Amino acid sequence: MDVDAQESLATLLEELHRDLRVTILFVSHEFGAVERFVERLVLVRGGIVFDGDPAALPAHWHDPSHVHL
Repeated sequence: MDVDAQESLATLLEELHRDLRVTILFVSHEFGAVERFVERLVLVRGGIVFDGDPAALPAHWHDPSHVHL
């Protein structure tokens, strides 16, 4: 998906979560577009390497080439 499509999908998921009050499981190799409203992030690299609040994600897991604002 290009950046615009990622942002559109992220906005849709955020609206569904807010309006319908449902839990959404989102699986992707890029999480930058949804990171701003995600409550819990599980990062798997051959096993679980991070599980928690995205704000606590170590910097080395962030990809600066995929920053979404």
